[in-house]
Amino acid sequence: IEQSISEQKEQLWDDGGIMITLEDLADRAAWWEKFNQANPYFVRSEEAKNAQHSLIFMLICGADNTPVFTGEPAALSDNFKKAWAYIQQKYAGTELGRSVKEMSDLVTAAGGKRTKAVETLMEKYMTQ
Repeated sequence: IEQSISEQKEQLWDDGGIMITLEDLADRAAWWEKFNQANPYFVRSEEAKNAQHSLIFMLICGADNTPVFTGEPAALSDNFKKAWAYIQQKYAGTELGRSVKEMSDLVTAAGGKRTKAVETLMEKYMTQ
């Protein structure tokens, strides 16, 4: 409950954009992942799992006004590139780290561009 209250005090969204740093977003996602692993029978576990997955989703797919890819052709934004490196260093071995590594590796293989394969992986996270 303390984590939820803390997160509510600092606005996450505004007008379809992420208002906190992507690194702070990653720290929140990692916190929820750790909490969910330590408390599998928590009475509000569905909400806790949704918090974790929605944060991972934002770190992989971005938001309307905080896109992962910018410009033409669509190239990986510097903010997401930096955040993904932070996550892979700090949270390697976690679900968050594995998810971001999967996306980062695919984007790197595509030369930092948004390709059909990248879009397919993003769609996977949109439907989870």
